[in-house]
Amino acid sequence: MQQLLSPVPWEADSGGTVPRMRALFSLVGLLVVVAIVMLLARKQLQAVVPAAAPSASGAVPTVQEQARGVQQKVLQDVNRALEQGAARTGDSQP
Repeated sequence: MQQLLSPVPWEADSGGTVPRMRALFSLVGLLVVVAIVMLLARKQLQAVVPAAAPSASGAVPTVQEQARGVQQKVLQDVNRALEQGAARTGDSQP
């Protein structure tokens, strides 16, 4: 009997090393991707959560103090934007 030759080498050898190597490379590739995603997530979280800066008294501010500071900054930014819009509207009218 003549043995049939498969055009694809890994199909001809069902119990050989090629499927094991493919599985190993798949697993290694998956681990590399997971590591990259973890590093990117870590960088993003560090960018979003600022480091706790000591206040004037030298103590780390509480969450409530940080929230109050963020609210004041947003309020200042909104007021500045409204003033710029009013100035731009006043400049465009004759």
